[in-house]
Amino acid sequence: MRLRGTLLCLTNIKEHSSRRKHFAKAFSQKNLLEWEEVISGKVKLAISKLKDAGKGGAEVDILRAFSTMTSDVVAELCFGDSFKSSGNADVSLSFSYSLKHC
Repeated sequence: MRLRGTLLCLTNIKEHSSRRKHFAKAFSQKNLLEWEEVISGKVKLAISKLKDAGKGGAEVDILRAFSTMTSDVVAELCFGDSFKSSGNADVSLSFSYSLKHC
C-alpha cells in the first residue's frame, strides 16, 4: 500500500492542514456523539451474532463478524444506509475453514 502523498503521510504542513479541513467536521465531538447510537447498535448486533454462533462452545469467525460490522458502520456514515451485512453474516466457522487455518 502506498501512503506517500495521502492525508496519513503528508510532510507539508500547509497541504496537510488544507486536506484535514475536509474531514474535521465529520470527526468533531458533536458529530461523533450523533453517531454513537448507530455505532453502538451495530456493535451490539455483532456481539449478539457472535454469542448465538458460539453457543455450546462452537468456534466463531471474529474477523468476519467485525469486518461486516465495520463495513456497515462505514457505509452508514458515508452513504446514509448500511449494507446490513452484520445481520446476515454467518460467523460460525466452517469445518473446511478451520482445517485450512490450523
